[in-house]
Amino acid sequence: MIAHNRIVGNVLTGEGTGAGGLFSLVAPASRVENNLLVGNMVSLGDNLPMGNATLWGNSGEFYHNTIVHSWAPGTQPAVLLSGSDVIFVNNLAAFNSAGLRFNQGVRLRRNCAFGHPGRDFLGNTDTVLEGGNLTADPRLVFNELTAEAHLLPDSPCCDAGEPVTFAAPAEDLDGRARP
Repeated sequence: MIAHNRIVGNVLTGEGTGAGGLFSLVAPASRVENNLLVGNMVSLGDNLPMGNATLWGNSGEFYHNTIVHSWAPGTQPAVLLSGSDVIFVNNLAAFNSAGLRFNQGVRLRRNCAFGHPGRDFLGNTDTVLEGGNLTADPRLVFNELTAEAHLLPDSPCCDAGEPVTFAAPAEDLDGRARP
């Protein structure tokens, strides 16, 4: 369980494969929920220029995470979901170098990706449409100094998710109850 964290300003450099913020590999029972990942970066060498700025999962469950202002080289996404055992629900990815890339079989529902022109969702477009995912401006207020991100009350992302049973306390990063 990885819950209620602020993962901020990590940099992955060198050669290889990885993520600048969070890497979930071969852990089918892992659960990642209610985290804020901000300003993470990947700068890998030329041999294997495969990396993503923030989150990489090939198994596990990801709920209610916010991924913003992260960078990866070229068109590498902020979020890479590569396994068929991945559940990705009620997450927000905004204003990164690219949005979400996912393989067939990833269960992608009620997520919002925005601010990555033409690259918000990279994968099976049928999955995006069927899962009720959004490509709308989340109306996000971001404080770079304190690494805080908040949705404005008129955000299309407010109350747009689906009910999820929480493993950790059902609170957002501000300690308010999640509806």
